[in-house]
This record gives sequence, structure tokens and C-alpha cells, in this order.
Amino acid sequence: MARRARKLRRKKTKQPVVSLSDYQYPGEKLQYWQSVGVITAVLGGIVVIGLIFFSGTSVYQWGWLPAWPIASVLIINYLAGRPRHRQLKQLGRQAKVIGTNYPQLHRLLTEQTQLLGLKKSPDMYVIADESPYICSLPSGLGAVIVTQPLLDLLGDEEFATLLAHELAHLKFHHLRLELAMIYLENATLVLQWAFAPVAVWARLMGQWRDVIDYTADRIATVVTHRPAPLMRAIIRTAAAADRQADVSQEEIDSYLASTSDLEVDAGQMERYFKISQFVNDQPNMRDRLEEIQQFSASEQAQAGWQKMAQLRQELGLDHSAAG
Repeated sequence: MARRARKLRRKKTKQPVVSLSDYQYPGEKLQYWQSVGVITAVLGGIVVIGLIFFSGTSVYQWGWLPAWPIASVLIINYLAGRPRHRQLKQLGRQAKVIGTNYPQLHRLLTEQTQLLGLKKSPDMYVIADESPYICSLPSGLGAVIVTQPLLDLLGDEEFATLLAHELAHLKFHHLRLELAMIYLENATLVLQWAFAPVAVWARLMGQWRDVIDYTADRIATVVTHRPAPLMRAIIRTAAAADRQADVSQEEIDSYLASTSDLEVDAGQMERYFKISQFVNDQPNMRDRLEEIQQFSASEQAQAGWQKMAQLRQELGLDHSAAG
């Protein structure tokens, strides 16, 4: 009986608390499936027309068309990820986050993997690069790539929120289509024609790439229980990547505080409006920060934090480990 009880407890603990349906930004699912429906209908229509007007051909000669979008995404992912995979292979084991060379990062990655209900931790690499950034590759279990300048720039809590954001993208399979869209934006005209379904798909998706960031931000907020560090991390990373930006930590804190004492503190008011202008100049940043604030004040976020605290307890994780 005792053994059975332990198995039941382990089974219960492994059930993921964070589900896409709970925290998905409104409209993400609709945009995705509407675009899939349009692409499917168009290609299906071409197949029907081909069979009608070219009666001598068989359905097998047209059957490849519906597979064109899927094949395009997979091929583009391979082409887009090949240089990065080659780089990681050359860097070798010393760049890979494991318990012996990056113990703190490895512990954070393992804990967030458990909290998100991922079957296995994706690979994580620290690379030397001039720019501070974090990104992910969708192949296999996925890979998270972070640059040393970003680790030097951010505090532990801030970095934890960005890592949770990337893991959320991996968990909910946002990256294959997003990577394909980004690649085609900078591809030659020949490649754009060769992978035309993805180019058309991107047009039909509208603001989907912005919306999936809202979803990942929501999940990062729930996992880390820290909306303010996430907002700071977003601004600090963008400011560090923009060499013309003259933004200090004090100015960022003043902007995020944005309390009524701005009316009497001229210095704080000046700092607030300086950062406000910087945020307005960054694509989608203001909307993203406002969405984080609105979600953090919602009952949905409160319920998520309660469930996450319970899961941390079941897993034996210290709440402070989120940062």
C-alpha cells in the first residue's frame, strides 16, 4: 500500500500545472487556426481544379500540395538553424550548461523544466557574443542559447524570467513557424517563391508573432511569480542592444514605479519620460509591458501563482529558486 501511495504521489507531481489553455493570450489560437484553414482551403482548391481540368492526371500527382507548407517549415528550420548548430558543435562541451561548469544555470534550467512540465530539459549553451540576447532553437527537445553579456547584464531574477519565457515558447511549439517566418523575411526572392506557402501563411497570421510573446510572458510571470523583473529584463536587454540608448537602471526603475510622486519630483519625472520615449520607439514593447501589468493584476495570475506555489512544494523547490 505504501509503495502504491508513493507511485500515486509521483504521478500527481509529474502532471504539468502550466497549460496553454490556461494562459494563452486571447486571439492566438484563433489567428493560428484561421490561417491554417485558409492555407488548407487554397491548396485543396488547387488540387480539385487540377483534377478537373487535367483529368488525365492522378490524385497522387497533386497530393504533395497540402504537404508543401509543412515541408517548407521543416526545410526552412533546417536552413535557418544550420549555422547556429554548426557554431554550437564547434564550441563543444565547454559551452553547454551542465552541473559542473554552470551549476547555478543548470539548477535553474532543471527547476523550470519541472515547473513547466517538460519531459526533459532542453540543451542550454552560453556563448561569447558582443550583444546581450537569449534565443531558442526548436529542433529535437529544443536548445536555449544565451550570451555571456546578457548574463553579465541581468540579475538572477531578471534572467530567470527570460529563461522561463524561452522555455514557454519551446513547450508550446511556437518556434518552428516563427523561425520560418523570420528566415523568409530576409531570404532571397527565389527562396520566398520556393516556400511561398509560409510567406502567405505569415501574411495571414497578422500579429501572431507579437501575440505568442504575450503568451510566453504570461507563463514566465506565473512560473517565476515576478512580473517586475520580467519588465526590467525586457527594457534592459533592449537598451543594452541599442548602442545609441543612454538608459540607466535608475531610470528604468523610475519608469516601472510610475507612481503619483512623479508630479512633485521633477528628476523622477524626467527619468520617467526619457524611458517612456525609449519604450515607445521599440517595436511592440509598450503593449508587451502593459499586457504583463494587466495580467499580473488578474485573478488568472493569482490562481496561477497559487498552483505554482503548490507545485514547488510538491517538488521540494525553494520559492526563491525562481530567481
